[in-house]
Amino acid sequence: MVQLEHCAKTLGELQLDHRKVTLGSAAGGALSADEAIARVDTVRRLEALARHAWPAALHLIDSRA
Repeated sequence: MVQLEHCAKTLGELQLDHRKVTLGSAAGGALSADEAIARVDTVRRLEALARHAWPAALHLIDSRA
């Protein structure tokens, strides 16, 4: 559980840097705007899933005890 919580928090911290770099790549012409938005949105969704997964897993473990 501790590792899952750590990974979720780390992903949340990395999300902002990823967004900045990805949008910068679009501004520089390395990515299309659509591709940049898709990448940013994918990471945002993944972070949201991770943020909700670890408390849910903890709740399930606690409810079995």
